[in-house]
Amino acid sequence: MVVCLAMLSLVGQDKVSYQEHFGKAELKTDLHITGSFQYKSSKTGLPYYIVEDSEVGKPKKIDVPMFRSLEIYGGEAYVTARPDTTDFVWVDAYDDLLRIVRKGKLMLYDNSKIINENYKELEQYVMVAQHETLGTKTIKKISQLEPLMSDRPYFMASAKATGKYESRDFGVILYLIDLYNNPDPMKKLQWKKITLLTRKGDVYQGVGYVQPMDLRNEYNTSASAYVHFFQDGEFKLFRHDDLKEITLGDEEYEVGYFGLTNKYFFGRKWEHEGYEYLVVPKIVNRNNYYYFNIDANEQDYVILRKSSGSYLKPDDEVKLRMEYFK
Repeated sequence: MVVCLAMLSLVGQDKVSYQEHFGKAELKTDLHITGSFQYKSSKTGLPYYIVEDSEVGKPKKIDVPMFRSLEIYGGEAYVTARPDTTDFVWVDAYDDLLRIVRKGKLMLYDNSKIINENYKELEQYVMVAQHETLGTKTIKKISQLEPLMSDRPYFMASAKATGKYESRDFGVILYLIDLYNNPDPMKKLQWKKITLLTRKGDVYQGVGYVQPMDLRNEYNTSASAYVHFFQDGEFKLFRHDDLKEITLGDEEYEVGYFGLTNKYFFGRKWEHEGYEYLVVPKIVNRNNYYYFNIDANEQDYVILRKSSGSYLKPDDEVKLRMEYFK
């Protein structure tokens, strides 16, 4: 199905005051132009650019479908693939000159013609993801990336585990695509060394991350506990019932069950005054994909007391936490 985004992009965007920007273009006639470009929407016909060629000097109108590619200096902060340049490319399947938002094995485009102009919102805004072998798809939420990430199942599994699978948050979509495309993700994530012993007897050694517990089921209602693992360029996701032993850094983690919200979790064992406890990392920042807290401290943890095969939050939990971290 062909969707004419060039026509869709007219709605609402005509309220944007598009400015002249210097750049260069390649037309479908193989003509190359260097000069200034100013986007113009149209209520009655095709959108177009007013182009002033540096060599010719005389402004002329060129309809958007005439462009094969367009590179303009300047960019929308934190959005475009390059911070100082905005790239557009014609995508036949969508019959439009799309802005490149992310580059890599999984490309991300949108139908915005913004460079650095001010705007409140863009009506009929559309994102398009394109995998080099798995096809092209319009994206409104994370779950729609699933067929394009089927070659690496971890990414959709991690989205489900972190409660982000149905997220429509633009930032979350960008984060997951960046993670998928990144050849060296640990340069950013900086996970700790981890050793996992599975219930089948397999041993995994690499770097990993114990996903914090959502104590109140606010952001992640899954009953399972998860460990995210990375080794030799690939991610894996393990559930609590996959694992027998976990050593993260120099600390051992055990699995526990929180009956109040029907949730399993991982924690560090602690014995104090005759009671058994697990010191459990908890969610403190709902916006980050992995729930990392920038200012890590003891508030990132909760102390749960073992009681009749389950774990409960004791009344003196705050005092116990202070005692543990002392």
